[in-house]
Amino acid sequence: MTTSARKAMKYKGVRTDEGLKLVAGCEPIAVIVGCQDHSTTWYLPKDLLTHSSPFFAAALNGSFAEAISKSIKLPEDDPAIFGLFVRWLYIGGNDEDLAFDPNPHVEAWILGDKLGCQGFKDSQMYLIMSYHRTQYLIAETVRTAYEGSVPGCKLRKYIVDQFRWDFKLGNLEAMPAYEDFLSQAKVTEDFGVDFMRAYLEVSQHKVDSPLNQKERYSGA
Repeated sequence: MTTSARKAMKYKGVRTDEGLKLVAGCEPIAVIVGCQDHSTTWYLPKDLLTHSSPFFAAALNGSFAEAISKSIKLPEDDPAIFGLFVRWLYIGGNDEDLAFDPNPHVEAWILGDKLGCQGFKDSQMYLIMSYHRTQYLIAETVRTAYEGSVPGCKLRKYIVDQFRWDFKLGNLEAMPAYEDFLSQAKVTEDFGVDFMRAYLEVSQHKVDSPLNQKERYSGA
């Protein structure tokens, strides 16, 4: 794992002296997440937000309306997924965490990408990969990843690599036929092209487990 990834995984939130300084006597920012009928408001320390996220730093340290009003609205985001980010802000990543459903963490990785928070993205990738130690990739996870991410990102690289690994192990016998899988995932064009390109670039006998190449999916 890269040095930046190791630092990200060791982030301990406010449980360290450095972290405590980010919340001591700091002005609160109202972060309103979700639409009117389904929204949650968090009052979070400004320094904690701006230290962790270039997105928040740009909005709150400049002359934008958010800096003046001390509030930010994120109407397109899910309050439950943003809650994972809030949890990470305060207590950091935990190597003992286990993901029983990878999809919320896939959505959280996408949120982290939007916020420019590499440490949070790495922590969510760790949980996604932990789940797939014993479980094969399902169409819903592919769909979630491809609907919210950009071409060429590390999340898509991981999804394709994990699918290839499942393919090599024969896990596809427990999955739908390839065409049915693509139909369920509803990402036939993007995922199909990425998978075939990766399949042709490296012969199948050289395919390695994503767990043995974590640096491909973490760090800037």
